Amino acid sequence: MLAQAAPALMPEIIKSPTDTREYRALVLNNGLKVMLIFDDKADQAAAALDIQVGSGHDPDDRQGLAHFLEHMLFLGTRQYPEAGEYQQFISGHGGSYNASTALGSTNYFFNISPNFLERALKRFSQFFIAPLFNKTCINRERSIVHSEYVARKKDEDSRLSAARGELFNPQHPSRKFTAGNLQTLADRVNSSVRDDLIDFFERYYHAQRMALVVVSPHALDQLQYWVEGEFNAIASQGEAYQPFTAPLVTANDVPRVLRLKPIKEVRQVTYCFPIESVYPYTDTRPSHYLSAFLGHQGQGSLLALLKARAWANSLNAGLGYSDDIQAMFDINISLSELGFQHIDEIGELLFAMIKLIAKKGVTSAYFEELKQMAELDFRFQDKVDESRLVQRVAGLLHRYEAVEVLSVPGLYGQYDPTVIKLILNSLHPDNVQLIITDPDLVTSETTQWYDVDYAIDSIGEDKLTRWRQVKVIAELILPGPNPFIPKHLTLTSPKAGVSEVENKPVKVLDERNIQVWHQTLLRFGQPKAEFSCALRSPVVSHSAKHAVLTTIFVRILREVLRTEVYSAYLAGMGYRVDQNPEGLSVRINGYSDQQSNLLGEIVRLILSIKIDQETFNFQHEYVKRGLKNELKAHPFKVAINGIYDVLLTSRWLVQEQLSALERISCEALITHIQRLLNDAQLLVLSVGNMSEDDSVRAGKLMTHLSPDVATGSSVQPEKVRKLNAGQWALITSPAEHSDAAIALIFQGKSKEIKELAATQLMGELIHPPFFQALRTEAKVGYIVSAFAFNLCDTPALGFSVQSNRHSVNDIIDLTGTFLHNYAQTLSVLPAKSFAASKAGLVARLMRKDKHLGDVASRYWAELDRQAYDFTTRERLVAEIEAMDKLALCNYYRNLVLDEQAAVLLSVCHGDQSTELALPVLKQAGKALSAERIRNSLQNYF
Repeated sequence: MLAQAAPALMPEIIKSPTDTREYRALVLNNGLKVMLIFDDKADQAAAALDIQVGSGHDPDDRQGLAHFLEHMLFLGTRQYPEAGEYQQFISGHGGSYNASTALGSTNYFFNISPNFLERALKRFSQFFIAPLFNKTCINRERSIVHSEYVARKKDEDSRLSAARGELFNPQHPSRKFTAGNLQTLADRVNSSVRDDLIDFFERYYHAQRMALVVVSPHALDQLQYWVEGEFNAIASQGEAYQPFTAPLVTANDVPRVLRLKPIKEVRQVTYCFPIESVYPYTDTRPSHYLSAFLGHQGQGSLLALLKARAWANSLNAGLGYSDDIQAMFDINISLSELGFQHIDEIGELLFAMIKLIAKKGVTSAYFEELKQMAELDFRFQDKVDESRLVQRVAGLLHRYEAVEVLSVPGLYGQYDPTVIKLILNSLHPDNVQLIITDPDLVTSETTQWYDVDYAIDSIGEDKLTRWRQVKVIAELILPGPNPFIPKHLTLTSPKAGVSEVENKPVKVLDERNIQVWHQTLLRFGQPKAEFSCALRSPVVSHSAKHAVLTTIFVRILREVLRTEVYSAYLAGMGYRVDQNPEGLSVRINGYSDQQSNLLGEIVRLILSIKIDQETFNFQHEYVKRGLKNELKAHPFKVAINGIYDVLLTSRWLVQEQLSALERISCEALITHIQRLLNDAQLLVLSVGNMSEDDSVRAGKLMTHLSPDVATGSSVQPEKVRKLNAGQWALITSPAEHSDAAIALIFQGKSKEIKELAATQLMGELIHPPFFQALRTEAKVGYIVSAFAFNLCDTPALGFSVQSNRHSVNDIIDLTGTFLHNYAQTLSVLPAKSFAASKAGLVARLMRKDKHLGDVASRYWAELDRQAYDFTTRERLVAEIEAMDKLALCNYYRNLVLDEQAAVLLSVCHGDQSTELALPVLKQAGKALSAERIRNSLQNYF
């Protein structure tokens, strides 16, 4: 027997100087491209296989086949025939899994505890070698795909994205119905869908179209041995990859306008320009260069001007669709009601900005600034989570050589104005497709699959003429040199005698209304820092009125900051102002060199903020629209929101907030802001490349926002309401959707960490069999989940289900049957499986911090719960490790099946009957309003 030829090895991969992982690229004998990654600090292993086939390759008479095939590969192979075995293996060993089907590719991925990687790869590789396409599973999973499609029909992004295809060339694959349903995937005379699946698999699923990436703390030689042994058996031959060659947009498709009617209160306009593919221009990155101008949000930008006129809420610019041949450059603008009346003028301003860029914007100076920041970001790159890393690199391996796959996609090369102008010249009125989302649209046209009302028309010669003849206006200004680009990138010396490994934040300032916690942390080797400050005030959400006033204030602050300090974002510093249950938070991250300057600007802008009636009206409209749209979310989300509304003391019902909005004024907002700032306590956390003195100075600077230290009122942490033992609370929520949904929680009896640990472990154990029973076997629907619902450290076990083919009563019946049967399932669970699930959960809870943001988030959560020893997760893990199966079985019975169980059930009927019958679950009685239940409950203390 001849020895098998060794796989071809690739040159050394270019990586960031801060990247400590080791990489090896090779091509297996069957042509499979492979990237192996050794990471001795990884506490999870992960793998992804990306294949160059997707929904665009569906046969015309089998639309949705690629998506259906993606589902079917999870449901049994020759070596592992049991449907659900793969899922249970991954979930039972601390991992997760998924897949996604795009137009031209499909990506499969998983992560798992490293000790089980070899066995996971054995199962994973069989997806692509010997899937069974079991007939029983086909019938079952076809219903699940249909359920996913029905759910998408009410998803705004899915609807509008599909409807956009009405502007595309019918010969281009993007016009296909990608989801699939019972109709397109039905068996037909002389054409079973199983036969078509097998044909599609054999035609396209071969190694020449695939790329595999694996990351683990195992040595590269070991990974190579496993990969060669498992993946060389993938077929080496099949239909070769060919790019989509049909034009996406023909000459007859521009200029055109498409009007779409959304479900939600959404008003937007998108300008779509067909351009040639930018993939050949990796060095110059012309689409990124132009996005930097057109998507700029600072002073003088198009967005700043539109906001000054109260016409727009947001603007995004960049590539939409793109492939090897062609692309679309999109500029999407979210409009106010006033802005919707000025779409023609907005077009004039857009083309005026494009003309300004053409005249003055294509410069080497701006290119070099973008290049400098890209190189800095590559040099001090944050470590990416293992699962995200493998997914991303597997996709990029199709387009880039392995040696450059980590570097070239994010870096700029040589300045070439010719290439930039080549793309810029395509952004003209005669080459535009205009998409207007109009809630008041009346038309007789409806898309086939997503029932979107639409109309297509010409833009009009008069309008095009005005757009062609626009002149540059003084209000539009191109960005100048960025003052926030970091210059000093040295690391701060830590305090003498302090060990960073053992060190935790220490309190370095404690005055009447401010605490500052600090840690110099340099182990990531980056000149970056994370600064967080909470302004805690008792008035932030004391009532529905206070809550909406705070929301409007935060919206105004964000808009002011976006305009005034957007350059800081471009210079690698993130900044956010958020509303939370106890007040406001101001957060800054990124390069530490300029953070003090940015913080000073933020404080100055907050103190000098001026709110006029027009600004108030603009944000009032935005908040009102957002609240109304919450009622039009997916039913399972509406049901879960009902749970939050009942349990969280800071939450106010949507209707309560809408009512409060009608009773507030600009004057009331100004008074509210003064009270909020003048009666605040400050909590500051500074972690990273900052000295103790830097942190104290930053904290002192924040006290300018609330200078009267004598009036700082006590602010209590967020509280959770305690459900009554032995009582089922039932609420119903309306949802503008045909699907039915439930959210169900069983609340623990105390806030002891032992109960938190028990619900965490229960969530880990119960999700896979619940998913298997309701989704895979009962075919209830696409959305099925079980989880620990530990809200504000209050223990609970939660369940969520949405179905297009079962009523609420059916869902409750099936859920109740499962819950009763699960007590026996848990009692006979093998000790080995129980131990593996515990180990997987512990590994996930104790995952190493990937970057500075992970550390800061963990510390901040501890400060929030006033756990000043910063050991909550360690104590939680100790309880999980000490828990035996018998104790957990008893806990489950007491939590779920006992007569004294404390239960909250939230339901959305969709288009189903509103009568509830609870044949299996304990009778909940008459449904009450969330407000009535909420008012009857006491708080946990």
